[in-house]
Amino acid sequence: MKINKNVKFNLDKNIIHYTYSLDEYNRMQINSIYNQILTNKISGSKLNNIFNKLNKYKLQEMVVHKKSLCNTTII
Repeated sequence: MKINKNVKFNLDKNIIHYTYSLDEYNRMQINSIYNQILTNKISGSKLNNIFNKLNKYKLQEMVVHKKSLCNTTII
């Protein structure tokens, strides 16, 4: 059984949203830690170092609610 799907546009209700041009906004992929993990571009020790720095920041500098402290790993 073939299912037909139709898409209709109401040109009277279209809204144009302006965005930045290529010169104003860099659309290149962000080289995030998560992306580096997925592509094996970061070593386990470097990742562990980042994890420890983040937890140290959360424990010593960041304001964390008492009930959320259980979600922070103690180094």
